[in-house]
Amino acid sequence: MLYLGDAYKNEQELKRIVQYYSFKGMPYQAAQILERELNVGRIGTTVNSLEQLAGLWRRARAYKKSNAVRQQKANMYEQMNDYVAWFEIVILEGECEQAEGIIKKILENKTVNSGYYYMQLGNCFYDLSQKAPKQNCKRPHEKGQRWRLQEKAIRVFDTAYKYTHSKNDFAANAQKWKTFIHAEQKAIQRRCQPHITRSNVSGK
Repeated sequence: MLYLGDAYKNEQELKRIVQYYSFKGMPYQAAQILERELNVGRIGTTVNSLEQLAGLWRRARAYKKSNAVRQQKANMYEQMNDYVAWFEIVILEGECEQAEGIIKKILENKTVNSGYYYMQLGNCFYDLSQKAPKQNCKRPHEKGQRWRLQEKAIRVFDTAYKYTHSKNDFAANAQKWKTFIHAEQKAIQRRCQPHITRSNVSGK
């Protein structure tokens, strides 16, 4: 079964083609077909079709495309599972600032475990900090991007601790992460101490 574009007009036939490519282990091609047919209107834009498209892009590891569809679906239908799925995708992408905004929508549902989402966000900022340049000891008084991201992670872990009211594993893990990051920052300060000393001496 080959997709020949305008050769097919019937929505059910087009859906079967999408399913065929997906079943054959070609999620990227299936997503391309579904996206095109949604855009031209031969397949209706529904909760199910958008969910399928987001899932196909994710299977194809096209996370940015999947993220865009999740965002579209969340904005259109405002279903909690869409915000959760969108959050998980942007966390995978390391888009921590965007994930922070999505949390606000998730927490509108008072039944969710807020500690879980803040722990995920804290880990996101910490992982991002590890990809940032190391502290430049020749400029010890300038806090670089890595330090700022670590500070952001600490604040998020602090929020996770407060939201969980010190009653579960998320609270304990939040404290452990804060302690770990503080220890890492102290190690950086020790490494840069000779430069700080020389800087202070030369500044006198």
